[in-house]
Amino acid sequence: MRVVYRESGGIAGLCRSFDTAAVALSSQDEAALRKLVKESRLDTVTSERSSGSCDLMAYEITVDAEGTRGAWSFDDMTIPTCARRLLSFLGARAKPCDPW
Repeated sequence: MRVVYRESGGIAGLCRSFDTAAVALSSQDEAALRKLVKESRLDTVTSERSSGSCDLMAYEITVDAEGTRGAWSFDDMTIPTCARRLLSFLGARAKPCDPW
């Protein structure tokens, strides 16, 4: 399973990312991540970004796992309820990165 997460934007233009290919997850964290990916039901939602809003955080997630494959993009106003716990898990592990 591979999950790539990136959050960027806000007033300060911050950028943070997390990639399961770049870190060694504990077996407990990997099991939790698998469960959250499944529970998030990302394959049932579409990417959506707010128009006309500024200073929102943007969230991008790419998943390649059993039953869930794809890429999604949301912002603070469009995060689906079903994906909030997954984004929280990934955001807690994200580290500063270079902006695009």
